[in-house]
Amino acid sequence: DCYKNSMRLADRPGVNSVAFPSISTGVYRYPIKEAAPIAIETVLKELLKCHAIKEVHFVLFSSGDYDTYITEIRRISKQYGFIEV
Repeated sequence: DCYKNSMRLADRPGVNSVAFPSISTGVYRYPIKEAAPIAIETVLKELLKCHAIKEVHFVLFSSGDYDTYITEIRRISKQYGFIEV
């Protein structure tokens, strides 16, 4: 719910972007391959409801994390019928 609640809190006039770390995948060692689709799908669903937010950035710990997120973004984009990243 942290992604959902953050998106809802940020969606107000004057705020057009938001950035997220890969929550709990660092010190807490939550598996990145499980975390990425949860984060991306939750943010995407909330982004579709937002009025002000036009951009979302995921700030990642490593190039491996980046690769995982890109793979998931492409998979999820196809699933939702969005253009490929």
